[in-house]
Amino acid sequence: KAYIIASQQYMYKDEEGFGKISYTNQELAERINMSEATISRCNKSLSTKEYLSIIRCEKRDEETGVQTQEKIFHLDELGQAVIWALQNHEQRITKNEKTLDLALKEIAQLKAELAELKGQKASEVIL
Repeated sequence: KAYIIASQQYMYKDEEGFGKISYTNQELAERINMSEATISRCNKSLSTKEYLSIIRCEKRDEETGVQTQEKIFHLDELGQAVIWALQNHEQRITKNEKTLDLALKEIAQLKAELAELKGQKASEVIL
């Protein structure tokens, strides 16, 4: 998520729902302060999930002579995936809150019972 957010400022969006980057992984790494290896791993993961298409271009890098690539991010699909993840997190948080509330009520009940038992023992000793 951080990779996508950080790199969005370097995307051009000439088609609705897509973001394109023509920088090499090394150039992008320098711009967003992330390692080239991390960017490569993120690209591979996003590509496997079909959120990213990488297209080899005819143009070659002037310094290295390596064929350039254009990365096309499927932003609409990524956005929907993020929404689903957030909904899932919210559901788990709500479930955990309910479990916590029940546990706190049970603890309060046990404390009351303990106090009652301690009170009974104290009165038995006095008698």
